[in-house]
Amino acid sequence: MAKKESSSLQVLEMLWNREHKLIIYKYLRNEISHKQFIEESFKTNQHYKAKIDKILPHKFSEKSK
Repeated sequence: MAKKESSSLQVLEMLWNREHKLIIYKYLRNEISHKQFIEESFKTNQHYKAKIDKILPHKFSEKSK
């Protein structure tokens, strides 16, 4: 993996973790419902998976045989 890809993935991971922690915090403080927690988590996961697929499309798009 190229250094730029690695760096980009590290930044994405940091942002993903930060955003997910914020969603958890909101849920624990009763600012969002359980349903909203699940929906926001799912949207966040889909968003960051799409970004990762742009960087490493060959790693995540193909199913292992």
